[in-house]
Amino acid sequence: MKKKEALALIYNGRCAEWNAYRKMHPDWIPDLSNESLSVTLYNDDGAFDFSKANLCGARFSDDINDLVGNDKIYVNLKDSIINPKTQFPSNFNSVKYGTILVSDTDPRAKAILPIVFISYAWVNGDVVLAIDQWLRLKNIKTKLDKRDFFAGSRIRDEIMRVMQECDVTLIFYSEQSKDKPWTQFESELAKDLEMNAKIEKRKPPRIIYVVLDDTPLPNVSEKQKLAVMAKGKRFELVCEEIYHHILQLPRSSEKIDLSKWSNYSF
Repeated sequence: MKKKEALALIYNGRCAEWNAYRKMHPDWIPDLSNESLSVTLYNDDGAFDFSKANLCGARFSDDINDLVGNDKIYVNLKDSIINPKTQFPSNFNSVKYGTILVSDTDPRAKAILPIVFISYAWVNGDVVLAIDQWLRLKNIKTKLDKRDFFAGSRIRDEIMRVMQECDVTLIFYSEQSKDKPWTQFESELAKDLEMNAKIEKRKPPRIIYVVLDDTPLPNVSEKQKLAVMAKGKRFELVCEEIYHHILQLPRSSEKIDLSKWSNYSF
């Protein structure tokens, strides 16, 4: 749905149609950035589902306070992205209702997030599909064979078509996958797309390896790529690391108890 169509539903109070569309298209992330949302956000049909929406720079009127009662708000803000420019009434705590505050420079504040192609061997499919779902729940748009290839088309053609649409190639590497012909082809194609973009002075698609076991990356070129070493780490930690690399978010600094250093001398 285009932004103009989405705003028309909101401004006309067509909550049921909005929520039905979101239910049918769970991967659609509403871009309501920099829009005035001084409208009736609830009616007899229920509450507008703004979960996971981009609300950076959006403006809510004082009427939103009228929507809050008994700790319930009649608009769903869970996991929506806001930034310092998002305007709520001064006494309205949006974080209480699930919003996520990001800086103006955070990639999540942008209307368009990177699209990620997932290269993997089916033998590793269980864990890869779980990671794929984790990323999609974080609003990362992913592409993989079982979901995004056209049935009946040549696999080689589909790999090339889909990978050319993506900004990041996430290569899951393991002893079982390293010699598989299709994963090798996808890895080589990713490097070709990266090289062609550099020649044409375009921003190249990025390559991120996720090494699932002890298998060393095959050569110097691969070893110089960004890699997530998964072995021995908890599932959630590996997913978080992949997520931060995809969005190029800085890692949080480790907190140090400085009181332990108060009497230290060099």
